[in-house]
Amino acid sequence: MFGRPVTLILGFALLMTMAAATAVADEREVLPGGSATLAAAPTGGAEVSSSSFERTAAHTIERLGGEALAIAADKTLSDEDRADRFRAMLARELDIPTLARFAVARGWRRAEPADRDAYVDAFSDYILARYGAVLDGARDVERFAVVGARRISDGDATVTTRLTLVDGRQLVVAWRMRDVNGDAKILDIVVEGMSAAQTLRQEFTAVLRANAGRMAALIAVLRERAG
Repeated sequence: MFGRPVTLILGFALLMTMAAATAVADEREVLPGGSATLAAAPTGGAEVSSSSFERTAAHTIERLGGEALAIAADKTLSDEDRADRFRAMLARELDIPTLARFAVARGWRRAEPADRDAYVDAFSDYILARYGAVLDGARDVERFAVVGARRISDGDATVTTRLTLVDGRQLVVAWRMRDVNGDAKILDIVVEGMSAAQTLRQEFTAVLRANAGRMAALIAVLRERAG
């Protein structure tokens, strides 16, 4: 169910672009407090609005890109150490509780409180364990630049970046950021029109549908895949 990456891009974006084999189009609800997918900002030049949160969000993504590239290029790190660094970065930068709720759509409202808590824990372990290693895709990125940031609905911001790969290709990646207690956290990533949050929702909804909507079944799948 969890397919190959769409393309080799900055490893952090690889986290969210593992496309599902089949789509579940009728489950396209909006992200909590916003639109279903993230619209990219104009890419003609670096345009950051004057809002303090837009500046914070742009700075966060700029710092994140530099950190990911530095970790990927550090030859003193073992593969295990590098994966640990990436997992720590994921845990710090993602709005995991919000993304976890969105990924199960109506399943969240139907679940018992104990199942919700167990699911968020399993979701976090799955994201950090499964995708910490694939962040080595950052090795394929030569340059990472923020080209725009703007406010969107409900106080969130879009930060648009341009990635130049080692083979000369360029890729535009848009990041939806949310203010969480004064910090800009990543809520969604859009690569070539593919929304990370929607991809996760399609995958998780398929598991729930195949198991009569039982959250326990999805939790078991996530725990198995997290190892």
